[in-house]
Amino acid sequence: MRLRLSKVKRRTSLLASVPSLFKSAIICGLFSIGGIYLGWIGLPGYLKANFQVIKNSEFWIGLFEVNDLETIRLDVSFKNFQKIESKRREAIKLNRLISSDEDYVKANLSFGESILPCKIRLKGDLSDHWAGDKMSFRVKMKGDGLIYGMSRFSLQKPGTRLNTAEWLFHKTLKQEKLLGLNYKFVNLIINGRPMGIYAIEEHFSKEMIETNERREGVIVSFEEYRMWNLLFEKRRNLDWDNLYRTSNYLTSNSNRIKKSSMLSSQNSVALNLLRKLQEEALNGEKIFAAEKTGKFLALAHFFNAEHGLMFDDMNFYFNPVTCLLEPIGFDANCGTNESSPFSYFTGGSTRSTWINHVLKSPLIAYHYVSYLNEFSKPTFIEKLQSAFADDELKYRRLLLKEIAGENASEIWYNINSLIEYEPWTSFNQRANRIRNDLSEPRPILCFAQKNIKNELIVTIRNALSQPVEILGIETDNSSWNISDIIHDERSGTLLHFNQNRSHVIPPFDFHNKGELGDIELKIKNFTFKDFNADSIQNLWIKVRLLGLNDTPLKISVPINNDILQFDCLPLLTTRLESNYSTVHPFIDRQDYSLIFKPGTHFVKGDLVIPVGFEAIIPKGCSLLFEQNSTFVSHGKITAVGIAESPIEISAAEESWGGLLLSGVKETSLFDHVFFSKTAGINKGPNPKGIDRSGWTTTGGVTVHESKVTFSNCKFEHSFSEDALNVISSNFKIIDCFFENLPSDGFDGDFVSGTVDNCFFSNIDGDGIDFSGSRVKVSGCHFIKIADKAVSVGESSDVDLAFLKVRDVGFGIVSKDSSKVKVTSSVIKNASIAGISAYQKKGVFGPAKISCESVSISDSTQKFLIQPESFGELDGSQIKEVSFQTSKYY
Repeated sequence: MRLRLSKVKRRTSLLASVPSLFKSAIICGLFSIGGIYLGWIGLPGYLKANFQVIKNSEFWIGLFEVNDLETIRLDVSFKNFQKIESKRREAIKLNRLISSDEDYVKANLSFGESILPCKIRLKGDLSDHWAGDKMSFRVKMKGDGLIYGMSRFSLQKPGTRLNTAEWLFHKTLKQEKLLGLNYKFVNLIINGRPMGIYAIEEHFSKEMIETNERREGVIVSFEEYRMWNLLFEKRRNLDWDNLYRTSNYLTSNSNRIKKSSMLSSQNSVALNLLRKLQEEALNGEKIFAAEKTGKFLALAHFFNAEHGLMFDDMNFYFNPVTCLLEPIGFDANCGTNESSPFSYFTGGSTRSTWINHVLKSPLIAYHYVSYLNEFSKPTFIEKLQSAFADDELKYRRLLLKEIAGENASEIWYNINSLIEYEPWTSFNQRANRIRNDLSEPRPILCFAQKNIKNELIVTIRNALSQPVEILGIETDNSSWNISDIIHDERSGTLLHFNQNRSHVIPPFDFHNKGELGDIELKIKNFTFKDFNADSIQNLWIKVRLLGLNDTPLKISVPINNDILQFDCLPLLTTRLESNYSTVHPFIDRQDYSLIFKPGTHFVKGDLVIPVGFEAIIPKGCSLLFEQNSTFVSHGKITAVGIAESPIEISAAEESWGGLLLSGVKETSLFDHVFFSKTAGINKGPNPKGIDRSGWTTTGGVTVHESKVTFSNCKFEHSFSEDALNVISSNFKIIDCFFENLPSDGFDGDFVSGTVDNCFFSNIDGDGIDFSGSRVKVSGCHFIKIADKAVSVGESSDVDLAFLKVRDVGFGIVSKDSSKVKVTSSVIKNASIAGISAYQKKGVFGPAKISCESVSISDSTQKFLIQPESFGELDGSQIKEVSFQTSKYY
């Protein structure tokens, strides 16, 4: 959605056909000669507007900036282009584009030496996309054709996305490992006519998910039907504040989703999460990935990208590993004002927004404020400048040069986002404003009074439009933890924040809700110096804004005997369920440690370790799970057995779902642990996986965004796609065994770590499979591997040393822009090839593999290097061989 609803009026410039540099010189001359004579008051609007361009110092430097942007050529038949023009005339008449798949026409897109077929249509809801000479297009490539790794994208005038601001926003999203779009500037030629600089913006596709280093999943959003009926049909029975709660749902690439039972299942869960979001029936952290969502909202706040947070612009990726949604950056429309227009906790485009509800989760709120604090530091802005300032300035200069000589409406349209745009000044001003808000010295109202039992009752009220964290209370010589002195019949439901062992008071909209949200603390046997005095002996509350890990503020507590106590409000709890030990009687709790008892235990239902808790599993402990159960941990696991008394985690019968370790910052340790009979979750990738309505883990043991060490562990008889799947994590695997597996042994996706002295045998898939990873593998043995001993793909960088490989399909494979170094290794009896390098996926490029002191014997062929990929042995290039990769898949 765009904010500008009125048609942009344009008139054709008399100088439109003159080359930009010559055109700029003419305009400069006109101002130099005529400016003094006519004076500012007498200049026509055209010259006034262009004066804004040439008074910008970057414009003059840009006159000498070389336009070396890549060029895309779009060729459309006369008949098809007339269809686009007809649609454009219809849009101008309606002052709105109503598009459908029937509007697509055939075209050819040329890029470099390639000519690729595609389909295009007019794009853009409002007139800034199609009222002038530069029309915007939505492009779908046909077949396997990709441009910059994209199969679906838009070509649009840079100003429709506020020029370089959108580019900078997406670059930052990707730098911070959040979901952003590929966004570039190119020269566009249509049917031989140069159209100038265009922005190419990626649309939602499978390739977009993969290049953001995520597992294939679905992308969902809210429908815009009611919004457009309100804006253009002026329906009196529709209200803007209700649209988010009453809009239907959409799925990107729905035809592809329908063809996959696994993706269809995931889609069903994703849409139900959107329904629960509308109903506010689930806590935000049960719908969204907490850290990623908090970080995304903080970055949107920093960029003033509130437009992209509106419900009709938001798109969400469903992560099948976590069964949670992640927001995707799109149409940010980054503002240039100093501060955001509203508080994300209590304000927004409507009275109730999806963001308000999400930030009621203390964990998401914690990450939001924590990253606001991080992004507003000078070091973050310096990092952005170092990475992007040179390119951003070059693009801005080229766009300034191109806009010179345009009509007045076009120039005024770009005045804030291009002509007067100074991103680094804006960022520093905005950061100062954010840090000023985060440094509020008095975030709470508090007071105390004595009751008839000689107890001190302390009342605390949040004074801010964001959550505050209460850690405790202290005097000159005593202190109390907040959990020990909460006084309320509903204290069991108060909001515990396990990460810091504290309590959280959410923000309250006092005017609209009529609620104060006070909490009460009770201190028994408190010694009063002088009860009639205005204040008691030095008494302080330790408090800070949720998300800041600085030393807490100490707020002095006054006493006033005339103040009445306020009722406490019940708050949601995120602490351990009270009946936990009843459900799992083999677990004892000591503070925030869950200690498993030795012996054999049958686990019924899911075993879940909450955030902030540590699971300690001792030697000799056997956990046997029932058929449809899982072991899920959001806290650190320490499982240490010994050779004579290992830990067993397996099934009570034929199989069980498996273990998921997710979002744990501390390092978990598994030593002498035997994992077996894991089936994974979702039957799509796992033949015997358990059905959890779209929740998907392809690993029998899955580690996601955590730190972990496996030593002396065994993975066997797993029915899942991967016996061990580590995703976006740091890991160590030492002296482990992977045996008797019907699919892959160890699969690492977007990981960094080491694999040392491990043994892989009798595996029907790959021994090790890496994607987008940085890993070192040393001293490992691979025997009877049906597919590849080591498979390295998707821009990975892997070092392999001292490997022994025997009886495999492939020995070592490098594919899809990966780099592999192999040293001091032996490969015997590879039925296809000992060493191979090739490109499998169009979104990536050729691969490289370098071998030193590598012996290959008794194999069908030693090397299989595809043209354009590169292989070398002891410094000599290996001969290339033409082959189709599909032959081996």
